[in-house]
Amino acid sequence: MNSVSKNISGNQQPSSDGGTRTTSTRPTVFSRLRYVPVNIKRWGLANCAKLYLDRIQEIVRERRLGIETKATVTSQDLGYGPEFNQYEPIHYRCMDIMFEHLKPDFEQEVFIDFGSGKGRAVIVAGTYPFRKVIGLELSPELCDVARKNIQKAKKSLKCTEIEIVRTDATQYEIPKDVTLILLYNPFTGDVLSATGEKILQFLQRTDRSKVRIVYAHLSEQPNMLSNWKWLKKIADMPMPETQEYDERQCQLMWAVYEPSNIAQ
Repeated sequence: MNSVSKNISGNQQPSSDGGTRTTSTRPTVFSRLRYVPVNIKRWGLANCAKLYLDRIQEIVRERRLGIETKATVTSQDLGYGPEFNQYEPIHYRCMDIMFEHLKPDFEQEVFIDFGSGKGRAVIVAGTYPFRKVIGLELSPELCDVARKNIQKAKKSLKCTEIEIVRTDATQYEIPKDVTLILLYNPFTGDVLSATGEKILQFLQRTDRSKVRIVYAHLSEQPNMLSNWKWLKKIADMPMPETQEYDERQCQLMWAVYEPSNIAQ
């Protein structure tokens, strides 16, 4: 097993001194106890209680599905540039809220996740009866992990057609029947702009009235989709405060878009 595979599997992660540190493949709340006094002082008791309750819920959902999607993987580990954001799984509760908010007509809709990583969003979507679920991922290592996770979660899946596609998002031809696109902070800069061009081309050849795009980005980053004049924001999506208080002080901003003013 090479160093990249070790990092992806969650057995080792790079440390600040340039070496590696061993991590658990099943993260626990107990591993974070050392942060409790600092977090209470910084964020207050109520916020910290929400944080650790969220961590417990994450672990429970992960174990019920029988998958391993928690450990982050940096773009450096994968050999990609700074415009590719690190793999960091979407929170389970965020996925639930997204579907509660959007109320998809599941049996008629096709869901696609750009930058699907280890497959958490794809698997959660698969627990709903979507007509089809697609995950796009550039890393072959992460694609392998995602496919294994899908097999492990098979008994919990209601969608019968789930596919992980190893591809460059800037080159991928989006199927005409896709109706719900998720961009969970996968990349920035020119990579996101080029992906936007492929999405625009897709919208020019499909029934745009049925398509919605969900975009999440860090509050410390600009909203790149605000420059896509062929999209209209229709809602800011309410999400729980699920950021890692002990690791970074930023929050994801969520919005829902639909096509607007697109020339044929």
